[in-house]
Amino acid sequence: MTNRAADIVQVRVRRPKRAADIVQVRVRMRADTHAALHREAEKRGQTLNAEILRRLEQSFELDEIKETTAAALLRLENNAEDLKREAEELRRLGEELRAEAKSTGGLRL
Repeated sequence: MTNRAADIVQVRVRRPKRAADIVQVRVRMRADTHAALHREAEKRGQTLNAEILRRLEQSFELDEIKETTAAALLRLENNAEDLKREAEELRRLGEELRAEAKSTGGLRL
């Protein structure tokens, strides 16, 4: 990919009337990215601005999903380790009971 000036489109953003609600930003992007965004906006029947906002918001949602998923996987891994330790302890106790039953001729209750 080249970073030539001819490949970059500048998007000028204007100051909104309600500055607390909406801000406008000036963005530079490659011409092919601009064209792809424009095509996707047309496919969805929305403005270029709406397509850019949708994709930005979606990226934040995906980040949150990734973080939540990573935390859940860590909890599952920890739980699996706990279960593995408990299973080993139960196996050990079972072996002790079998050994005791064998040496005494039966289980003592």
